[in-house]
Amino acid sequence: MLGLIVNTIALMAILWMLARHEADLSFGKTVLVVFGITFGCSLLGLLLHPMASLAAFAVVTPLALKFFFYLRTGPAFAATGLFLVWLVVWELLWAWLRRP
Repeated sequence: MLGLIVNTIALMAILWMLARHEADLSFGKTVLVVFGITFGCSLLGLLLHPMASLAAFAVVTPLALKFFFYLRTGPAFAATGLFLVWLVVWELLWAWLRRP
């Protein structure tokens, strides 16, 4: 639950930095998009192959940003790249905080 809230705030910050005058920045919509992307990609990784979730993330996230937040293609791919970097940093930070 904490990850969903933190990742939602991170995506909103990324969208604000890249497309503040273009994107529709609604917290509720962002929570649903982050949950849908995370759930869908995780399910693909469990059912098919672990790399399938990364490939799905690279394809689904820009499409979701274009469709739900009305972004152009360039900012959608830039936001996807920055969001992927954030997810890696978040996982490393969370593992560092939980170490014994």
